[in-house]
Amino acid sequence: MYRIIGSDGNEYGPVGADLVRQWVREGRALASTLARTEESTEWRVLGSFQEFATLFAPPLLMPGGAPAPASPPTRTTSVFSILGLTMGLLSVTAGLCCYGLPFNLLGMAFSIIGLTQTGRPTSQHSGRSLAVCGLLLCGLSLLLSLAIYLWLNAPFNFHVVPPRIRRL
Repeated sequence: MYRIIGSDGNEYGPVGADLVRQWVREGRALASTLARTEESTEWRVLGSFQEFATLFAPPLLMPGGAPAPASPPTRTTSVFSILGLTMGLLSVTAGLCCYGLPFNLLGMAFSIIGLTQTGRPTSQHSGRSLAVCGLLLCGLSLLLSLAIYLWLNAPFNFHVVPPRIRRL
C-alpha cells in the first residue's frame, strides 16, 4: 500500500499498486510525484520505486551511455513577417493604380513588428529576412508612388521654360 502527495498538495492513500499504475496511465501521477510505502516514513519520487520504474520512459542514451541532448525548441515563422512581405509585393504590383496605398503602409507596419519579433536570439520566431524584404519592397513602393505622383502633377508649361533650354 502506498501514500501519494497529489499535485494539489493533498495526501492520498493508502492505495494499492494497481491504482497507482492506473493514475500513472491517466497522467494523474508522474515520475516526480512524491510517494511512500505504508511501512516507510521517507517520501521518495514515484519513479524511484522499482515496481513503477517501468511505467516511466527511460531517458534516451547516445552510444557510450551519455544522455541525448535535448531537442531545440521549434521555431515558427512570424506571421507579421509573412504579412509584411505579402503587403510589400501587393504594394509594388498595385502601385500603378493607387500609388500602392494602403498596402505599403500596412506592409511597413507588419514588417517592423516582424523585425521586432525575430530580432532577439532567443526568439521563438524566424522570418527576419522576410520582414526585411517586405520593408524594402514597401519603401520602394513609397518612393515609386511619390515619383509617379510628382510626375503626373508636374506643370508642363513650355512657355515658362527659357528659350535656351527649349532648343536643347
